[in-house]
Amino acid sequence: MYGLLALALLSLAADAPAQPIALGGEGRAWPGGGEEIDPQFRLSNTELAVGNTPGGVIDFAFAEGWIFPQQIDTGRNLALGAADRGGGMSSPLPSISQESLAAIIDEDAETAFRRKASAAGEVVIARGIIMDLDLGARFGVNRIRFFPRNTVRANEEFKFENDFMRGYSLELNDGSEETSVEGRPQYTTFVRVEDNTDAVVDLSLPLQFVRYVRLVSLSNIGFEVDELEVFGAGFVPEAQYLSDIFDLGDLANWGNLRWSERREGIAGLSDIRVFTRSGRDTTPFVFNRFNADLQEVPWKASAEINGVLLDDLPIDGAFDLFNSQPESVRQDLTLSQADHASLPLQQKAPIRDDLINWSNWSPPYPPEGTTPAGTPIVSPGPRQYFQFRIDFVSRDFLAAAGVGTLSFDVARPVPAEKIVGEIFPRDVAAGEVVEFTYGARVGVRPQDTGFNRFEISSPSIFEKIGRIEVLNARDELIAGEDFDVALAEAQLPLHKGEFSIESAEDGRFVVGFPPVGDGDLLKIAFTTSVLRFGQGFAGRAWLVDPSAADEGQLPQLVVPGNAAQLGAADVDPRPVGSEDLTAVDNNLAVRIAIKGSLLGQLQVTPEIFTPNGDGINDAAAVHFEVLRLGVGAPLRVEIRDLSGRFVAAAFADDRASGRFTATWDGRDGNGAVVAPGIYLVRVLLDTNVGSEAKTGLVSVVY
Repeated sequence: MYGLLALALLSLAADAPAQPIALGGEGRAWPGGGEEIDPQFRLSNTELAVGNTPGGVIDFAFAEGWIFPQQIDTGRNLALGAADRGGGMSSPLPSISQESLAAIIDEDAETAFRRKASAAGEVVIARGIIMDLDLGARFGVNRIRFFPRNTVRANEEFKFENDFMRGYSLELNDGSEETSVEGRPQYTTFVRVEDNTDAVVDLSLPLQFVRYVRLVSLSNIGFEVDELEVFGAGFVPEAQYLSDIFDLGDLANWGNLRWSERREGIAGLSDIRVFTRSGRDTTPFVFNRFNADLQEVPWKASAEINGVLLDDLPIDGAFDLFNSQPESVRQDLTLSQADHASLPLQQKAPIRDDLINWSNWSPPYPPEGTTPAGTPIVSPGPRQYFQFRIDFVSRDFLAAAGVGTLSFDVARPVPAEKIVGEIFPRDVAAGEVVEFTYGARVGVRPQDTGFNRFEISSPSIFEKIGRIEVLNARDELIAGEDFDVALAEAQLPLHKGEFSIESAEDGRFVVGFPPVGDGDLLKIAFTTSVLRFGQGFAGRAWLVDPSAADEGQLPQLVVPGNAAQLGAADVDPRPVGSEDLTAVDNNLAVRIAIKGSLLGQLQVTPEIFTPNGDGINDAAAVHFEVLRLGVGAPLRVEIRDLSGRFVAAAFADDRASGRFTATWDGRDGNGAVVAPGIYLVRVLLDTNVGSEAKTGLVSVVY
């Protein structure tokens, strides 16, 4: 039976090669976003917009098949597109409506924002009127103009050319986080004129980044503003491209991500940052409402369970009842985007990211993404939905970076619907050699392949592989083998029956075993030491057909969670045979005591060396450990004579926990060979809580 399952699973592997999906170049067209599910982005806390270019400042025509930040047309009025970019006109004064201000940026010669008497005897307050323009994005701005009707554009029906502002203040903000307080821009006055005589105010300013423009009336004389125009030059400083949401039809695994870049202007003054996320449904947002008690809830006002209206229950009881329902029931009761849009404004809770069904955006990918091989996608998989984002940043008006082709690898079918892993023990002493057990429990659907290869990786030196075994959903042994082999001495691959150690190197090893099926548990025992708090042990699984020439599927990442009871002190809340493979974020991380030295073992080999250039013992290797340090700190290896006088530096860099080696060739800081004698080898670590040092000895002879 088990052999038939293995053959059936192996037969599926041929259908699982990685397939690239590409945009740009000869791939799908950038303007279409991938021709999949239209993406959405926030215009405000309670409003979404649809499109691939938040802010509308991506240029699809700068170079064929490429996307670049928009280069500003010097004759284009940037204010006209403000509303489409999520900006527009507003005022902090409650008496000024947004609708009346919209006439300032509509390019209509018949409309204007008016603050003047419309009938004899009418009293209108004109001084202190504030008009705020949000361009919706940052631009390089060098000219601002405003005027009443029948000035720039003649209009015989509206002869109000003398109703211009007799006094004004123009204030600016560049839209950066540094120039805002609690999300509100802090303005800097560019010009203040108390006695203006120009009907058309046309101001030139040094080219500078601007997002917010504030115009304030400083006169009691009534006025109107036909248009407030903003002009600029250069590339926009920030732009964003948001791909469509790719629906892969079923669960898919990710391979590598790669893209091509091109620079305009000085290369060091522009950046490209690429991000990804993955999901289980078609929208990465959730829509809540405020109930009568102003508590934020996800269900509709009409939602009831067993005849009980959820809004009539105490909030804790309502959530308990709601969360206890099957997913299909919760979906029927949950507020949809359309429901949220139809709510009165006071009932609309902020639109939030769905961090249950979608991952957060990844960290920006490293420059390796621009190489032909690309860089591994780190967003969780397998999942059905995938999206990427590109942020463009320019620090100079003439500098910009563009993206040509971007592609990412996907593969179907996948090894498993879910692979949940944990490691035991999870509390050890720093630097202590410990035998760990790694458990991976799988949920496999009929269309999944299962897997027969598993990689464990961590910033450690793996010393020994012990027992490898496969158990069924009831934790009954199916098959297993004892290896008990020191990896430094093993000839790999090493096979025992259906099990094998395929490869091993610093930081990783790969083992083989019979293909696993639904509910099975893979257990691997290995020996290593842990150097830093929270050190993780990542797992990846895939299926290999021994008769095939290729190396099999794209690997599937393991999710940390409750896999099994791996030791007497390990608690497994998952009932035997249960399908509940709930993720627990820290179950693949090992903790170590924070107290104690940050510097571990120090060893110099050979202890006596002869730097005479004969090729034998010409240098000494300094091996040392840094413990319990999660972030990099300044680390130096110095050579000193017995009086403490500095001789040379063998190593200087920032390092977190790990094992390191520095080499000293027997020369001083000037490159001269030192005199024979005994020298101090001193390792120094500086952290934000103090310094630490460790000292060894080395002898130079001739």
